[in-house]
Amino acid sequence: MPRSEQHRKTGRFPVLFIAGRFGFDYIFPCRLVPGETAHCLHRTRDFPGDLTRSYSALLLTMSLLLGVSVQSPAQARKYDIKSGIVTFDIAITIGDMKVASKAIVYFDDYGMKECKETYTGDKLSHVYFSDGTSLYKLVPSKKQAVKNGNAISGTELRYDWAEASSKGEEERHAKKIPNVMVAGKNCEAFQTTQKETICTFAGWNHILLSVEIGGGSSRSITKAVKVEENVQIPADKFKVPAGYTLQSATLAV
Repeated sequence: MPRSEQHRKTGRFPVLFIAGRFGFDYIFPCRLVPGETAHCLHRTRDFPGDLTRSYSALLLTMSLLLGVSVQSPAQARKYDIKSGIVTFDIAITIGDMKVASKAIVYFDDYGMKECKETYTGDKLSHVYFSDGTSLYKLVPSKKQAVKNGNAISGTELRYDWAEASSKGEEERHAKKIPNVMVAGKNCEAFQTTQKETICTFAGWNHILLSVEIGGGSSRSITKAVKVEENVQIPADKFKVPAGYTLQSATLAV
């Protein structure tokens, strides 16, 4: 079965921990869109010199290492609380290069609608959202919107140890580890190991609040620093803004 077809049927996607699909400044865990390739492997021009190879190698390793599951279309609830806003700090190290970034994730209807805003410094660089039916990418600097297929799993991974441990546990050497505190929340946690790469996941109410990946000279840490529960989320977070040009994913650069 082709990989893209398998993803459509199972709702499982490889993970990229530097989401170069939206350019180097979109540094955050995400999933691949069904039927599309990892465009991030072609967007390495912002890396100096030899770091291009290290960047591509890290992306490839991360995408192949994990099949962390997300909710299937049949699930009515992705998370255990109705709405929230989660602010993340992101730190990426590749060799001697270090990059810091920030992302804010909004969700409503128990995670069936999600919106992730990614910032470079104080500048909003990209927005990725699910309206419960379709996925969209927004590029504010170009007032461009790209429709990226069906909203099978929203924009974020769902923390689910039961699912992660039930499939491929031996292959990925998945193991439960003691709970950790993240942004004031008592989170369940587990690790997966493959060769020299160790990935640590922590979640609360099925919301993934921390991901740490280390292997060789590369390291990625995405960690929540603030969690707001059951807050009112503006409906506009899940809509293409007025004045944006809508393109298909195959036409977008």
